[in-house]
Amino acid sequence: MLLARLHCPADTRTRVRARGRALRKRRTRRRLELFSAATSQQPHLLRTRPVQSLSRIHLTRLQPSRASHALAPTRPDSPRLASILIITMSSEPPKKKRKLPALDASFDEPARTADSPELHQGRKRAVPHQRGLWAAHVFLELEPSTGLSKVLKKATVDAAAAAPDDSTVHSLLSPSAADKCKSDAPSAIDAGDHSSSAALHLSLSRPLMLQTNQRQELRAAVAKVAAASSGFDARYASFGVLENDDKSRRFLGVEIGHGYDQLLALTHKLDAELERLRLPTYYPTPRFHTSLAWSTSTSLSSQDPPFDNAFLDDLDARLGKKLRLEGEVFAAELCVKVGKETARYRLTGSGEGVQGLRCAG
Repeated sequence: MLLARLHCPADTRTRVRARGRALRKRRTRRRLELFSAATSQQPHLLRTRPVQSLSRIHLTRLQPSRASHALAPTRPDSPRLASILIITMSSEPPKKKRKLPALDASFDEPARTADSPELHQGRKRAVPHQRGLWAAHVFLELEPSTGLSKVLKKATVDAAAAAPDDSTVHSLLSPSAADKCKSDAPSAIDAGDHSSSAALHLSLSRPLMLQTNQRQELRAAVAKVAAASSGFDARYASFGVLENDDKSRRFLGVEIGHGYDQLLALTHKLDAELERLRLPTYYPTPRFHTSLAWSTSTSLSSQDPPFDNAFLDDLDARLGKKLRLEGEVFAAELCVKVGKETARYRLTGSGEGVQGLRCAG
C-alpha cells in the first residue's frame, strides 16, 4: 500500500488536494452563514462579545469535539450555536470600562477675588482665602426663651446707644432683634451681620482651617463626641467683653454660669479629637459665651472702644438679675460648620450610634 501511494499518479494527488480545498471553503462559508443568522436574531451578542474582524474566521479552527456541535444545529437562532460561534471567532475577553471618581463640589467653584473689608462691615480674614482650604468651627445652638430674648435685645440696644460716636456696633441677634435695635438707635447700630435664626451661638472651638480631605474627618470626630455626650441644662449668668486673637474685633456677650463644668467636659472630648486630626484645640481656660454685638473699634485700634467696664457695670445693675432669671437654656445638639454647610448631631450619650442632620447653611 505504501508503494501504491508513492507511485500514485500526479493527477490523482491534485484531485485530492482540490477536494480538500473545496471542503474547507464550504465549511468556512457555512460558518459565515450561521454567524450572520445568529447575530441577526440576537444582536446583543455582538455587544457582549464583540468580534474584532471577520477575517479571523479563516484563521480559527474548531476543536474536533466541538466541530460537530457547532455545525449540527439547523436553527439559526439557537443560543448555543451563537455562543459557540462567537467564542470561536473572538477569544479576547471584553474590556471593562473603568469608572472615574466623582469630582469634588469645589471643582466648579468660581475663583474668588481678594477680600474686601468694606463689603463686610470692616471685617478682615484672619487667614487669607486659599483655594482648597475650608473655614470651620464647632459650636452649640441654644434656643432662648421669650424672656431671655427680650433681655438680650435690650442689652444690644443699650450697647449701641452708649457706643462712642466714632464706633459702629453690629448686631449678632436674629433679624427681628436687629430690626428693633436699628429703629431705636439708627446712627449707632448696623443689622447687616446676624444669624439666620433666633438660636444663640456658643463656640466650642477656635476658627479652624481644613484641607479638603479633612472635612469628613472633622464631621466624623464631632459625631463621635456627640454620641458619647448627653444633653444638659445651662444658664447665662453675666455680661462680658471679649476680643479675638488678633484684636481686630471686640464683642459684647453673655457668659455661662451653671453648666460650665459640662461644657468644659464636652470641650475636652472635642479637643482630644482635634489634636488627633492635628488641628488647634480650644483655649486652656475658656470663657463659654454667646456674642450679642461686635465692633471693629478695639483696645488696640481705639483709645475709647465700646463696651467698657463702666458700661458693663451699669448693664449688670439694670439687666443682670433678669438675665440670671430668664437665662436657662438646654444643650441638645453639637454643630459643626464647614464652609457653608452645617451638620448637627444630637447629644445622645449612648456612645453607640450617631444621629445627624446636615443642611446647607
